[in-house]
Formats: sequence, C-alpha cells, structure tokens
Amino acid sequence: RHPRFDEIARESLRNIVEQCESLKRIAQNFASFAAFPQSRKERRAFGRLVADAVRLYAPERPDGPRVVVSLDVPRDVHVLADEDELRRVFLNLFNNAFEAMGPTGTLSVAASVRGEEPDLVAQVRICDTGRGIPEEHRERLFEPYFSTRTGGTGLGLAICRKIMHGHRGDVAFEPAPGGGACFVLTLPCFRTAGAGEASFDPFGDTRTVHRG
Repeated sequence: RHPRFDEIARESLRNIVEQCESLKRIAQNFASFAAFPQSRKERRAFGRLVADAVRLYAPERPDGPRVVVSLDVPRDVHVLADEDELRRVFLNLFNNAFEAMGPTGTLSVAASVRGEEPDLVAQVRICDTGRGIPEEHRERLFEPYFSTRTGGTGLGLAICRKIMHGHRGDVAFEPAPGGGACFVLTLPCFRTAGAGEASFDPFGDTRTVHRG
C-alpha cells in the first residue's frame, strides 16, 4: 500500500469522472447535431427565461470570474421557445466564456428588447474578458467541426446557431471592447397581458445584479 494511496486514488477517480463527462458531452454534441428532437415551443416570459439560465448555469463562484447581469425587459414581453433548447445555448456560451477567462475576469449578460411590434426583438449579449478570438477564425466560428480549442468537437457554436435559427432568431459574434468575446442572441418576441409569467419580474425592482 503506497503511503499516498488515498490521495492518488481520489485524484485518479476525479480524472476518470471528468474524462467520462467530456466523452459524454462529445457524444451528445454529435448526436444532437445529427438529429434534433422535435422542439416543444411554448410561450415564455423572456426576462424570466434569461434570469433562470443565469442562475442555473452562471451562478456566483467564490473562486471564479465575476458575473454581472443587466436585465432591462418589460414584464409583458414573451418569446415562443423551447426552454430546454435555449438553456443549451446559454450553457454552451457560458462554458466557453468561463474557459476563455479562467478563474479571473468578468462575464456580462445583458438582456433587452428592441423595436416595436410587429418587429419587436429580444436580445441577449453575453460578453467575457477572456483571450478573445483571432480575426482569421471569426468567419468560421459557426461552421460544424471547426474549433480553436485542442480536443474540441467544433459543434458547440454550430448547435447554438441551429437552435437559434429554429426559433427564427440568430446568434452572432462581436469582439468585446478591450478584448474578449461577445455573442449576441436575438429572438422575435411579443407583448402579452395577463397573470402568471407575464407579471413576473425576475429581479424585483432591481434591474442590474452584480455577482461575485
């Protein structure tokens, strides 16, 4: 019995679990890109959808980047969306941002509504202060199987765009001011009156939340 057996065993098991999770994600990406399940789009309060995604996938991390949320969305604005699919988009973009920044930096998530009906558009800007994306790679970011990361499948952003197009929306890249990357999600939206989600305010009277 090696004197460091317990420590070595814990580290080995942790590595095995992490690699299995990585393989699982890769397999899911290939399967998802090959054939999406049928979408189940329902009316969703846009503000609540964004707030829930931030709470679930970009929570406060004591040893991680700072997360800044700016939500400027009227209570009665809704989108027709498959919530699970849009959560996958947020998860992918948040994970990419955290990987680009490491333990330091700032992730900014800003949601707003633009235009007037019938051309009302919901927008989410997800920006990080990471290493950014070289100019020569930007035109190919959403191509299937193109990746700037060693070991990446090159399907994450392609799946994001496929989901957004399935919602009659889009996702686009912009260089963030001062470096880093910014991905902009757009969705058609509409105003509605009534109880339930339409009257839900994710942050109460606070429109900007600083985490971290």
